[in-house]
Formats: sequence, C-alpha cells, structure tokens
Amino acid sequence: MSISEELSFARNTKLIISIDNETIYEFMAKPDEEYINNMVEKSAYETYLYLKNLEKQNKYFTQY
Repeated sequence: MSISEELSFARNTKLIISIDNETIYEFMAKPDEEYINNMVEKSAYETYLYLKNLEKQNKYFTQY
C-alpha cells in the first residue's frame, strides 16, 4: 500500500492511495481540517472495501 502526493492544477496537490499499483482512492488536498478528516475516513473505508473484496475473491479461486 502506498500513499503518494502529486502536483495538480495550479498550486494544488492530489493525494493518491494505491495498492499493488492499483489506485484505490484519490482526492484533491485542501487546507480545511474538516475536509481532510472526511477524506481520510472515506479513503480508509474504500481501502477496507478493496481488501475485503480481494479476500472474498481469494476464497472463490483455488490455486493449484
């Protein structure tokens, strides 16, 4: 899992959460604490859903 930051339009930055080079969630950074807290919660939830889905897929596929 990685969290990266890249420059976006003007002087804005975009935060990207990815696992195995697959983007899970991305959002524009703003200097508003409430916004950042909401985005952190949403990012954590999206990551949780991704991992649960991956776990479910592993249960259905048998590797030989």
